[in-house]
Amino acid sequence: MRKKLEVYLIVTLFTLLIWLLAEQNNVVREQIQISVWIKSPASQRLVIEPDTPRTVTVLVSCSTGQIAGLKERLKQQVREFELEYDGGASQHPVVYTRYLERDDVFEQFGATIESVEPPTLSLEVEPLVQVTMKVAIDSGGVEIAEPGTDPGQATVELPSSAAPQAKEESLIVRIDPTAPKYAGEGPHTEVVEIELPLQFSPHNVTITPRTAAVTFKVRELTSDLEVKSIPINTRIHMSAVGRFTIEPAENDRVLRSLKLTGPRQVMQNIREAPLASVTAYIALTLAQLEAPVTEAPVLLTLPPGVKVADQSQTDIELTITEIESN
Repeated sequence: MRKKLEVYLIVTLFTLLIWLLAEQNNVVREQIQISVWIKSPASQRLVIEPDTPRTVTVLVSCSTGQIAGLKERLKQQVREFELEYDGGASQHPVVYTRYLERDDVFEQFGATIESVEPPTLSLEVEPLVQVTMKVAIDSGGVEIAEPGTDPGQATVELPSSAAPQAKEESLIVRIDPTAPKYAGEGPHTEVVEIELPLQFSPHNVTITPRTAAVTFKVRELTSDLEVKSIPINTRIHMSAVGRFTIEPAENDRVLRSLKLTGPRQVMQNIREAPLASVTAYIALTLAQLEAPVTEAPVLLTLPPGVKVADQSQTDIELTITEIESN
């Protein structure tokens, strides 16, 4: 009897072992969400949009014993791949399966990729090129003598589509010759950051070198000017648009008088087109709108080198009403 029991237990344990082994080798199909980032190849200088990780859903077939490990590994980090690019059209379709099948992690866990959703990603791809641009001084309208920059030109790496226009433009170094540190005729020397012209976006653009030494002499005299009836604009946070009405007091809708002093040529520009050169506004935060406040300081945007000698209102009175939602 005892011997039969021993045989029975052995057979049971052996059967259970076989079942467990079989269970471990059963193939299951599961969907796994992973982050995939298609990046610019190290050997090429490219602009890629979008240049961020994208979430995709991968349907894989894998053994029961390996699926948990595979899922854990895939969640640990973004799967990064270098884009295969041989030139041509700016619209570049990426088939996710082609890239993911190169990832050793699937082979390590004995998994097979059956499908990816979405199956493709459309990328905007543009080569980066280098052009040489002159460096020009912007003195804010103040006349200066004997201007010079070192270096006189810089190398700019930028998207190829912007290269033709860039060759016709100049980089900018900005100085304010009316600043106290430039008292006296000079010559004055200042190391200044090199900037792109306003019409160029700084995105995906590199300037080498980043700074230039600017040398100049000051010879511009200053003058005074009074500007009247400048409209006072209102600036609020985007989240507050449409939620409030803002009514300045009748006497505070314009800045009645603003006395300025600055470089003669700049003041002449203001005299000819005051509203294009000088801006008055109030800036209200969401907290101020919700309070609501009953007055706000008047802020000004002025050309470089121009200073305020006097102004009729430093604050204005206003009424803020929250619009009731339906």
